[in-house]
Amino acid sequence: MPFRFEGPEANAPLKVRACVACHKDAGYPARGTLTRQNALSIRFLVEQGLMPPFGLPLSAAERAEIERFTGGAG
Repeated sequence: MPFRFEGPEANAPLKVRACVACHKDAGYPARGTLTRQNALSIRFLVEQGLMPPFGLPLSAAERAEIERFTGGAG
C-alpha cells in the first residue's frame, strides 16, 4: 500500500475555514494542507475534540462540511 495516494480524489483539499487557518502550505502557521487521504485522522481528531485546538470552535456548518468531506453520514 502506498504511503501517499495519487489522484484528484485522494488529494482533494479540505477547505473548512477553521482548518485552513493552520493547515496550509505557506504562511504562518503552515502545517500542510489536509487532503481527503487524511480523512480518518481528521474525523478522529474532530470527534475526540482534539481539533480544532481549544478556543477555536467549529460552527455547525463547518462540522457538517467536515463530515461530508470525510465521508461521514452524520
